[in-house]
Amino acid sequence: MQPRTSPTSPKARTTQDAMAKVWAEEGQMQQPARTPWGKMALIVVVLSLAMSVVIVTGLGWAVHRYPDSWLARFAPFSTMTTTTVIQQTKDIPVAIPTGVQAFVNAGYGLAQNLGAKGIYASSDISGFAWPLNSAGWLVSLSGAWPTDVKSVVVVPLVGQPQAVTATVVDPATPFVFLKTSDISANPVSLVSSELKAGQRVWIVTTTTAFSRQLVSAQSPRWQSSDHYSTTWSLDATVTVPVGSAVVDVDGKLVGIVGSESRVWPITSIADAVKQVVQTGAIHRPTLGISALNLSAATSMSDPNATGLLVGAETGQTAVVAKGPADKAGVQSGDIITELDGQAVTADIFSLVSKYQPGDALKIGILRQGTTKELTAKLGTSGL
Repeated sequence: MQPRTSPTSPKARTTQDAMAKVWAEEGQMQQPARTPWGKMALIVVVLSLAMSVVIVTGLGWAVHRYPDSWLARFAPFSTMTTTTVIQQTKDIPVAIPTGVQAFVNAGYGLAQNLGAKGIYASSDISGFAWPLNSAGWLVSLSGAWPTDVKSVVVVPLVGQPQAVTATVVDPATPFVFLKTSDISANPVSLVSSELKAGQRVWIVTTTTAFSRQLVSAQSPRWQSSDHYSTTWSLDATVTVPVGSAVVDVDGKLVGIVGSESRVWPITSIADAVKQVVQTGAIHRPTLGISALNLSAATSMSDPNATGLLVGAETGQTAVVAKGPADKAGVQSGDIITELDGQAVTADIFSLVSKYQPGDALKIGILRQGTTKELTAKLGTSGL
């Protein structure tokens, strides 16, 4: 075995110098170049990024140039184009249907009585009312009334103001009915079908009409059996007086605009309208409870629970003392599973409103795992 030579020894340096001289002499073999792996990797990355940019740019141009091609259906960025088109066309003016146009001239303004010689301007009108029949009954919302409700007149678009001879307030909703001695407008038609999300409607005053879309129904989690509280929201805020009409494309009244652009559906007073027109009064059935529809709840410990859970928000009343439900033995925490032998599938107000004051209502409940049947005699509200 040969002894190792230290790299720093004179002998080692002599050997290195000799090898360098050999490689440097002309005509001898050239020293092999080292492979630049780092530079090659950088070049590959740059070329890959450049190709990606070219491909994406080409696809984007093709999708925008040919929006109906097969490529546009699968490109993830093609939906941006669709959204832009919808937003651009959303507020394009639409021709007012004939039935809707008739509403523009049918409404009456509500104002404070200025006397026989009073001249009413737009600023005097606090809201609107709409004729229900030729006998002089009109419908509006309580928020449309002037401050002093004791001296209210209805003001037609053309003609003399008419004094209000009778008023009926619905005890379960904010709707108000007015009676005048003489009206010249034709009665409006009321829709009978329930409202739907996405439905196109028209907001109508006595001077204009414009189109909007219903978005969703809004109601509290705990609903009263004796008070209707569900309203609909619109796809955009509207700046119109309270009492403005909400009309469908066929020219039928589907609701009335309240505060904060909320729409109160006319179907909630279908029975009340008949009573007012026929008797000049409203009598609503009352049960006296507040309940939560378990099928619409999202945080119940039992996901299979169905029925109406009797209860209320903090500070509110679940069972009205000495009311029909209280007298029947209904307690907070009970789950109402049946009414008159039928499984409950809707909110408590809609279920109770199908009955008449004085009816005996059988209530099937589930209390701490035990099934019971109680009987409540419905009370009455209204004049």
